[in-house]
Amino acid sequence: MNTLSEAKGLNVLGINFPSTGIIKNHEGLLHVKIEDKVRKDIFNKLLEKDDFLTQHRSLIKATKIASPYDKKNDIGAHVSFLDFREGNLIPQEKFTEFANQIENTTIIFDKIIGIKKLSDTASSEHLWILELESKQLEKIREGIGLSSTPNTNRFQFHLSIAEIPYRFSPVSSINKIEDRESKESTNSNKCIIL
Repeated sequence: MNTLSEAKGLNVLGINFPSTGIIKNHEGLLHVKIEDKVRKDIFNKLLEKDDFLTQHRSLIKATKIASPYDKKNDIGAHVSFLDFREGNLIPQEKFTEFANQIENTTIIFDKIIGIKKLSDTASSEHLWILELESKQLEKIREGIGLSSTPNTNRFQFHLSIAEIPYRFSPVSSINKIEDRESKESTNSNKCIIL
């Protein structure tokens, strides 16, 4: 097993992505903290590669989506692996004990799967994510009786890079709001950049 000193960095779009991170707990959201600068560097490189994102950059800047982690009380760039919705499936006392035991644990990311652009998610018109694999996080989740990856295996572990929420979309999203749950469950977007 790799240790922190042995771990090698991962690479995405020429950016060195850390192969390790530290588990943190923010009000029931268990996540691995990532430096905000890494996410911003990936976003800037992605602008050079993704025509749709580049064309909608003015919308993204206008809504401050280029820096989505600047919001008040936000936890910054992170890879979540157990959120409060899933935590509600676990008795509160057991969840609190579990969260206290694993907070500040060093986690290893095994590989980068790729960058995906998702459309019509529960809260976003468009969402760009960096998908990651971590056998260690999978084992932690399975150890408390959950699926190996978040949301009953619908998502890989990921870092959100950019988002266009429904409320900022230039297109009326009334119909999309009604259909988004069914689309999200069948969303089969592929990695766009490795």
